Amino acid sequence: VRLGTCAQKVKIDEQLGNVWVTGLGPDRCTPVEARADVLVMAVPAPEAAWLLHGVLPASVSQLLGQIEYDRRVALGLAFDGVVQAAVEHYFSESAEVTLDLEGEAPLGSR
Repeated sequence: VRLGTCAQKVKIDEQLGNVWVTGLGPDRCTPVEARADVLVMAVPAPEAAWLLHGVLPASVSQLLGQIEYDRRVALGLAFDGVVQAAVEHYFSESAEVTLDLEGEAPLGSR
């Protein structure tokens, strides 16, 4: 597991069955290279398509590149009974409260 590194290129060595990832270390200056048997990418689909260009079939890269994301954060909380009245008051019948991340006022949605 490599945390804090910035992958820049992915290459498959088909003869050895290895995956090679090159990029930058946590300081964003030091080059790093890692070999793996399996690669799990936790990046948005368009970035995965860019990193895996030439590795994945073109049709798969094209599909990945078309996936769009909404700018949302989901947060689930379990409240103690002590705050139940306050939670019911503020959320009322809302299943979701949407905050505009662009700096506008919070909006309630039902």
